[in-house]
Amino acid sequence: MPRPDFSQKEYPVGGAIDEDPATGWGIFPEVGKAHQAMFTLTDPLAIASPVAVRVTLEFQSQFAQHQIGRFRLAVTSTAQPKLADGLPAEVATVLSTSANERIDAQKSVLRKYYRERVSPEFAKLSGQLTALKKQREELEKERRNGHGHAGYGAASRVICAYPWGI
Repeated sequence: MPRPDFSQKEYPVGGAIDEDPATGWGIFPEVGKAHQAMFTLTDPLAIASPVAVRVTLEFQSQFAQHQIGRFRLAVTSTAQPKLADGLPAEVATVLSTSANERIDAQKSVLRKYYRERVSPEFAKLSGQLTALKKQREELEKERRNGHGHAGYGAASRVICAYPWGI
């Protein structure tokens, strides 16, 4: 089943792959924005070794003023692929700069984006860090309220007597 990030009511994404030349995928009124759709095979291809795959695209719009825009194709072996989120403008700008020409600040932007939005390991560790920070805040709150100290309340006093007369 095709999955788009947006479809025009009268032209859903399924029209892009059906047999009817009068249908197609429309994106009005979201024109001028980047859009994407994912089409997955009903049954995965069983390929034992690398092979060339030929994709034929036929753009047969009945509307002469319509264009396909910037077409890209990606292939994955992921069992549950998902559409990518749109890139923040700052990240897109950095990616438009050749890798060997990026300055340290641009590399930092990419590292931060990757760690926070792409890396599953970072997401796992970030979740653990958030839980630990919450636990720390709760412990500090208990301490400020005088709880968590062997049952002594906020008004308790501890007097130490030194047997050496100090």
